[in-house]
Amino acid sequence: MCAIILASCEEFLNARPERSLAVPSTVEDLRAILDNETLTNSSYPAAGDIASDCYFMSGSDWAKLNEDIRNLYLWKNEALTDDRDWSTNYKRVLNANIVLDNIETANLDNLSEADRRWVKGTALFLRGWTFYHVAQLFAPLYDKSTAMDLLGIPLKMESDIAEDIRRATLEETYAQIISDLENAADLLPATVRVATRPNKAAAYAALARVALVMGDYGKARDYSTASLDYNAALIDFNTLDTTLANPIAELSDEVLFHCELWNGGRVFSNGGAKVNPDLAAAYSKKDLRKLVFFHQNEDGTSGFTGAYGRFAGVPFSGLAVDEVYLTRAEAFARLGDKANALKDLNTLLAKRWESGTFVDRTAHTAEEALELIIIEREKELVYRGGIRWNDLRRLNKDPRFARTLRRTMEGQTYELPAGDKRYTFLIPPDVISLSGMQQNER
Repeated sequence: MCAIILASCEEFLNARPERSLAVPSTVEDLRAILDNETLTNSSYPAAGDIASDCYFMSGSDWAKLNEDIRNLYLWKNEALTDDRDWSTNYKRVLNANIVLDNIETANLDNLSEADRRWVKGTALFLRGWTFYHVAQLFAPLYDKSTAMDLLGIPLKMESDIAEDIRRATLEETYAQIISDLENAADLLPATVRVATRPNKAAAYAALARVALVMGDYGKARDYSTASLDYNAALIDFNTLDTTLANPIAELSDEVLFHCELWNGGRVFSNGGAKVNPDLAAAYSKKDLRKLVFFHQNEDGTSGFTGAYGRFAGVPFSGLAVDEVYLTRAEAFARLGDKANALKDLNTLLAKRWESGTFVDRTAHTAEEALELIIIEREKELVYRGGIRWNDLRRLNKDPRFARTLRRTMEGQTYELPAGDKRYTFLIPPDVISLSGMQQNER
């Protein structure tokens, strides 16, 4: 019997695998790879949100976290991100590259050329969108005057694991992000059945966010307009039931592309993250966002409830219409167009205040309008994964909006000044060891 079993095992190990079982051959196969929601719509980077200023933690809740998360919270020099902030995102890039390497030759079977374009557009969107998220953690803030001289992130463009890996320049990094997302916008359909798949509005919204980070306000305005031309729906907060644990329905009309942080970054999923009290106090009584976004804890602190995703413990890190309005409003203001800046801001806020109580915001100058928009951006996009950290990075260049972040833990105060090198996280040491690429400065 043993001889028969051993012979069978040897036969199995020596057998050539069926190639058709390992290599996707149809457009439907490739679409299935991208429909893996665990990777496509979850596991987006959390380090920036862990280090951001919208919340605080008690000493006892902080002590429950692992050392890396505790260090991120306090902006320590040696702080390392969770492995998922790097490796899981490059797994998503790998899936996108597998699709892009095979999409032109894949069999259609019962699908159409329009489906081929859709799948290709989705892969391009996911690669560009993921490169953008990785760059916000592991590459310095974009500045056109220095982007050719600074290091960005590795741009993995093939599914071949033997592809040479190096850090592209910051200019090359953002050029690739823009290229992927623009090509995606051309290929994606105008509508999709469910927002776990991207469409044109999502691609243009992503481009608008990238352009805002780059300081290209003309492009930010134009991309935002293109996105709103496809979807300008806003939720009227007067229609929401604020007694629910999640007042905003998952995949609401405002959601353009749904994705979320991995496991709440371990910080937001355990209830230990309390809303920054200065932020919680900034909402007016008639502003319904205070009821929709927050709940009162027994200890008098505020917790977050207004998630655009499944639940508040796993912050939504996708794209939504409200962000697009704010991006265009800011772009208008920075371009000196006060009237349109205020128009976009007031269009949004009118849907957030108690019916009949909102009075349009006014400003004497575009600069005054900009200040209003920056304030409302922080209040509207609170706990929105990936946004606040990026805003801190870019707004720190402007003395009007720059902040020094402070946290006190175990009797010691920690600070993160504007423009500090810790706004760019360390690349995982094992990646540095295996690739030989240059580490970020400390």
